[in-house]
Amino acid sequence: MKLKLFLMTAATMALVSSCSSDDVIKDNAEANAITFSVTANNASRSSSMYCNNNMPNDFKVWAEVDGKSYFAGEQYDRDGSTSKYLPNGGEYRYWPSTAVRFYALKDYDQGNFNWDGNMTQPTLTGFTPATTADAQKDFIYAYNSGVRGDGDKNGAKTQELNFRHALSQIVFKAEKKNSKIYVEIEGVTIKNVASQGTFTFPKGTDYTTDNFVNHNNANTAPTTGAEGQQTNQRSGLGTWTFTDDNKLAGNYTVSVLNAENKPVVLLEDTPTNLTNNEGVDLDKAESYKKSFMLMPQKNDVDYTPATPIGDPATTGQKCTYFLLNCRIWNLTSDENSFVAANEVNLWGTNNGDGTYGYKQLLVPVKINWEQGKKYIYTFIFNDKGNGGYDPETGKDVLIPIELNVTVDDFALGTEETENL
Repeated sequence: MKLKLFLMTAATMALVSSCSSDDVIKDNAEANAITFSVTANNASRSSSMYCNNNMPNDFKVWAEVDGKSYFAGEQYDRDGSTSKYLPNGGEYRYWPSTAVRFYALKDYDQGNFNWDGNMTQPTLTGFTPATTADAQKDFIYAYNSGVRGDGDKNGAKTQELNFRHALSQIVFKAEKKNSKIYVEIEGVTIKNVASQGTFTFPKGTDYTTDNFVNHNNANTAPTTGAEGQQTNQRSGLGTWTFTDDNKLAGNYTVSVLNAENKPVVLLEDTPTNLTNNEGVDLDKAESYKKSFMLMPQKNDVDYTPATPIGDPATTGQKCTYFLLNCRIWNLTSDENSFVAANEVNLWGTNNGDGTYGYKQLLVPVKINWEQGKKYIYTFIFNDKGNGGYDPETGKDVLIPIELNVTVDDFALGTEETENL
């Protein structure tokens, strides 16, 4: 049984059916008042993920005029079901006679936004994703510049803002292609990734104006440098940087137990979503809405088998890897949707009373996560192979039984002669 790992990378964040329109509503505000009309690149997750049909209810805005802070951290709220946003409390800001640069942020509170009024390039420092997937947020940002209209009611301007996703979305699926085993999965952990980063916002004329909906188009995605930094293949992308001491310090977990506290059971040749809600009925128990939102980064270090994974500082194992918390049994029957009481456990923690708890198996992986992209990892329990590695020893989890056969020659007994 070989546990294979497949990676599928969308050109940008993948679509869901409820997030496919690209409506931008342009509406005149009160004379000379600053309001916003918003779009957001599409994504796929639960209601905390933003796109054109799932817009944020509010966001905060910072504005700069001629190198000076015009206003900072003011909240704008959505006007009903439109894409128009008005100031919280109803107190408007007004267009000056020169251009205004706007920075808008939503769900950025896992970091510290730095704004000092002499804005050459704002940063979000100390950004630290929550340690569990269900507590992580879809940090989005927008940057654009605008000028006032001609000063009368008809010339008033609603400023358009297009938000970009600053993070990478990581989701997991699993399936088995072997009828001789039963697999339950309780959770997934991502190990040895960056735990804290600094996001530097775009500047100058590098605005986030283009709204990308068809993410399969070529040349619409950013590329990532050696340290997780983005090169601006398209305009309006910020960059991520990390310090050496946190590049491998991040450990992030997700439980895939359903509402009834039951694990995922893999059926033969049936891919099962562990963390992804794409293409499934969200009302069903097997639909999990717990995808990871992590900082874009790269790690192409190989794993050394038969070596404990341990602390990277002492073992030298500096690869990124996944831990699959699971239980595996041998099956003697043709029914692979449940495990009978007399089946033999192949992987799990022996509780000493005939029951077995969940136990982690290790799957090493090379990553190259880029800003605004979604990555789908599929664990496949195949008919041959090692089933992953034991993180404590680095040895194979499952060792296939193979038979090497020889047959004795017939041995010569006594040779006798009978006279007839």
